Formats: sequence, C-alpha cells, structure tokens
Amino acid sequence: MEAPSFVKTAWRPQNRRAFSLYFLALSTALAVFVFLLPSWKQLSRPTPSQHVIYYNSSEAPELNTIDDSLARPSAPSPPPKDYAIGIFLGADHDKKEYDTDYADWYFIGARILAYQLLHCPATKLRTPIPLVILVSKDVSERKRQRLREDGAIVTEVQHVPHNLSDKITTPRWKETFTKIRMFDPAIMPYKKVLMMDTDMVITRPIDGIFHDKSSTPAKTQLDNVEQGDTAFTAVSEFSKEYVYSTSPETMDYDHPFPFYDTENKIPNFNSALALYTPSASAFQYYLEILARPELFFNALPDQDLLNYAHRRGGPMPWNTLDPTWYINWPTPADIDGGMAILHSKFWFDEHYREVQEYCLSRRWEMEGYWMGREGKSHANYATNNLLGD
Repeated sequence: MEAPSFVKTAWRPQNRRAFSLYFLALSTALAVFVFLLPSWKQLSRPTPSQHVIYYNSSEAPELNTIDDSLARPSAPSPPPKDYAIGIFLGADHDKKEYDTDYADWYFIGARILAYQLLHCPATKLRTPIPLVILVSKDVSERKRQRLREDGAIVTEVQHVPHNLSDKITTPRWKETFTKIRMFDPAIMPYKKVLMMDTDMVITRPIDGIFHDKSSTPAKTQLDNVEQGDTAFTAVSEFSKEYVYSTSPETMDYDHPFPFYDTENKIPNFNSALALYTPSASAFQYYLEILARPELFFNALPDQDLLNYAHRRGGPMPWNTLDPTWYINWPTPADIDGGMAILHSKFWFDEHYREVQEYCLSRRWEMEGYWMGREGKSHANYATNNLLGD
C-alpha cells in the first residue's frame, strides 16, 4: 500500500531540517512543562494561612465543640508548666509466671496514649503539653524506660497508705488511692492537669479541653460544709478557688450522643478523667477523707473518695465538661459523632464490636509506628492473646 502523500512530503530530504527544528522545539516545551509543573502546583496550592485563623487569646472561640477544625492549634501555646496530662500506672496484678510486659494491658494502654498524644499525626497535641506518668514502686525499670522512650516524663511516687485493703475485693483497686498524689502540687507543679486512666483512646487532638469553660476557677463554698464533714474541718486553710471538671457517669451503653445532663440530675462522675488545678489544701482534704472511710467508702476506692470530696452541694462541687470530650461505656454513635476520649477496657469483650475494633486498631497503629522507627517489635505476639486473658 502506498503511503499517504503527507507522509512522503514530511520525509523528503529538503524537509528534514525543518522537522528536526520542530522536534527540538517540541521536546524543549515538554521538558519545561514537566520540570515546572511541581512549582506551578505549589504556587497554586493555598497557603496554610488561607485555612487557619489565628486568634489572640482574648478573641479565641470556645473550644467546647466536636468541630475538628477547632480541636487543632487555634488555642495559644501555653508556657512551660501551665498544663500537663497525668496518668497513673501501678503494678500488674494479673501477671502470670510466664507473662511478658505486653500481657499488661494497662501498660499497653499507657503506651497507646503516649503515642496518640505525642506522635500520631491525627491526634497528637498541637501545643507543648507534657505527658507525666506517675508509677508505683512495683512498675519495673524496663517498663519505665520504654515509657520514657515513648516521650513521657516518668516519676515514681509512694503508695498512699490506707486501712481498706480487707474491704477492697479487686486486687488492682487496692493501690488506686495512689492516684490522688497527682493532686499534690509538689509532684504536679502545673496550673491545670488533665488526669486520664490508661484504659482510654482518643479520636482527635484534645488541647482544647484545657480551655473548657467549666475549668474557670470556682469559689470554694465554705458555707456548704456539713457539720459531719470532719475531714474538711481538719484542714487548716483551704484555697479560695478550685478547679475540678469532669463528666457525669453514663452507667451503661444506652445513652445518646452527646450525653447531656444540663440539670445536674446525675450526682456521680467517673474518676477516670478529671481536669483540675493541683492544690495542697485539696490534696490534704483527700487524705483526711481517706482516713475516715465512713464518710465515703462504698466499693469503688478513689472514685468514691473523689465523688465525696467534690459532691454536689459540698464545698467544692464538680463542674461538668462539655459532653463531647469524654464518655464511659462508648458506642459507635459516640465515635461517629466525634467524641474525643473513649473510656473502654477494649481488650475484654466489648458490648460493641465496632468500638473494640476501633480501639484495638490504635494498639496496632502504635506498634507499627515504633516498629517503623526502631526496626523491631516489642510485643511477643506468639505468647500473648489478642484480647488478653
């Protein structure tokens, strides 16, 4: 078959020079396009200032919201020792003879929180807030060093003595009174502390909780001291103001999102999480209450004590955090709604498989992060069950 006339014309010798020039020009244009395309994209991409609104502290909006854009660093960076997150880690009371450190799910929980608060791009603190982990003398140096490598400040504290051991049926609970050392300003020298238990995971940055409107200092109500509160009268002098904010206890999975208690009908809170100001007088008050178990003890050691100390109608009643910060007994609706902190012993059989899988995924995410950085796994998956025993 004879080639079309335009092909024969293009390849005539007299047109070869013109074709070469055309090809050179086309190649040059293509090279310029390829090399300049990334720069053009960068120039056309909006700068961060187009997405982030910067506020002076007096102009900053309330952070009591599930809007993730406000959970990011719109709050001003606090100076050192303004804020801290505190965790207590005690002994592994369920340890069996051949268990490794990674059979201790409370230790794993502390590591998950350290990863989420300090390293995970989706949830890490956007402001320089330290994570302080108080440990009892029974926590091994190996665990302490691992937590330091995770980025936490690790401080050993002495057990808080008490005479309730015979009445506390769960071995692990016998040392939970030691948590109240977190309220001692000599140990936690910060203006505000967020106390968290280790059986929690977070879903978004939580810097904004330190600016929750419930954490505005409240006046100590000396007129509300009952005659029978001998613990209060045993303290020589009380601070004029205090901060103690937490969330009402849900008691079960049958709750809406968000879980409101606007009329303060729920008298009790879960002591796993609280935002407070360390105070020498409040710490002394707790110790005086502990010495008088008839005032407070039912079955839940530190929870009973703190609920008595900050009871409704008492001298330092607890204030309610925005309901989008924390929930006990979490549900899929809480996750979908944007609840920031989920309180769940997820290594047991959770009521909702979706919640369990979400929380367990944070464990493997943490392990994967450190395997990538250190090139090794710390968990002995061959000898530890996925959900523990």
